[in-house]
Amino acid sequence: MAYGEMLGQFDAWAVRGPSWAIRTRTVAGYTPGVIDALVEAGRTLTSPRSGIPIHNFHGASTRVAPDETAFANRREHFVVEIVAGWESGDGAAHRAWADAVSAALAPYALLGGYQNLLGPDDHGQIANAYGENAIRLCAAKKRFDPDGVFSAIPLPPS
Repeated sequence: MAYGEMLGQFDAWAVRGPSWAIRTRTVAGYTPGVIDALVEAGRTLTSPRSGIPIHNFHGASTRVAPDETAFANRREHFVVEIVAGWESGDGAAHRAWADAVSAALAPYALLGGYQNLLGPDDHGQIANAYGENAIRLCAAKKRFDPDGVFSAIPLPPS
């Protein structure tokens, strides 16, 4: 059975509530441009459920060689989560806010992004998120999941 069909079996028990949209950018540091974009993002929040968690990637995780895991960005950096949350409606204004924050950070961002936060439409970031590991990962995907059952985290086109 398809993954979406399997998850759909639980729809009757799913609680209706807030909706969410997430974008991500990875930055090397808090440059003036990054700070300006973050301050503007905070000033223009569209909902009290929205926010921008920032994760400091450093320490032991930076001492792993890029080709030892799927996660290729092993330099010190900050993962910026752009989280838009809303209670009801189509969420267009909230998604537009998240898109605007992502676009404002783009000129200062490292290539790619944190794979677990990328959506299937983030083609530019997906293409760069895995670095040299993409070839190896796509080959493994083709071999072990030829039908694309496990596709929650997008890989670049092989």
